[in-house]
Amino acid sequence: MKRFALLTSMSLCFVASTVSAQEVTLQNDSIAAGGSGNVQLGFINGEFGAATFYPDFSMFPLQIKRVQIGWSALIPGQAQNNVQDGIFIYEGTPSASNAAIFVSDPIQLTPQFLNEYDFENEAIIIANPAPITVGMKFSDAPNGSFLAASLVTDLDGCQPNKNFIFAVPGGWVPSCSFGVTGDFNIRIVVEHIELPCYPDCDNNGTLNVFDYICFGNAFATAQFYADCDGNGSLNVFDYICFGNEYSVGCP
Repeated sequence: MKRFALLTSMSLCFVASTVSAQEVTLQNDSIAAGGSGNVQLGFINGEFGAATFYPDFSMFPLQIKRVQIGWSALIPGQAQNNVQDGIFIYEGTPSASNAAIFVSDPIQLTPQFLNEYDFENEAIIIANPAPITVGMKFSDAPNGSFLAASLVTDLDGCQPNKNFIFAVPGGWVPSCSFGVTGDFNIRIVVEHIELPCYPDCDNNGTLNVFDYICFGNAFATAQFYADCDGNGSLNVFDYICFGNEYSVGCP
C-alpha cells in the first residue's frame, strides 16, 4: 500500500492542554503548542493510525485518563470528515491476536487542534508493565482528498516500534515502513495509581452480596471494570473470574 509514501503535508497549528502535577502526558511526537506537522491524507475507511508508548515500569499500575489526537486539514474550514469511528486502546503492541481493551463511541474532531477525550470515568487501568497502544479508526477517511482532514505526524522522523497503521488490506504494520516520515500526534495522559481490591466493587472495604450486585450492574452497562479476565469481551467467564477473585478476598 504505497499510497502512504506519497502523502501531502502542510504546516499547521495546535493547541496543547495542561495536566495536573500527578498526571503524565506520554507522547512520541515533538509538536509543540503552536507548532507544525504533516497531514496524512492516505487513509481509507477501516484503517487506523496508532501510537505505542513504553511507560517506565515505576508508573504501573496506571490509569489512562485522557487521549489527545492532533487533527488537521490542509485548507482550514473545508473539511467535512470530522466524525470518525472511535478510539481503540490496546495493552501491548498491536497485532491480529491482540484485542482492544477499550473502544470508545464515535468521536468528533476539530481541525487544527489537539483534540482531547476524557475517559477518566471509564477506569481504564493497566496493572502490569507493558507497552500501551492508542489508535483511531477511520470511518470517514480522507482517501487522498485535499479537502479532507486527517491525523497528523511531526516533522523530525518516524521512530521505529512507536507508530503503526492498520492497513486495508494488510493488517497492522509499522507506519515507518509505509513511508510515513514522522510520529503520530497521538498522546495519552496517565496517572500512577494504587490498585483497589478488585472484588470490592463498591469500594466500601467489605466484601458482601452488594459487591456481586455492583459487578452485575457494571456488567449490564458494559463498563471496563466488568472485563475481569481482561480479554476485551464480556461474558460468563467474567462472572467466574469475579467469583474467583471474591473467594480469594482482599488483603
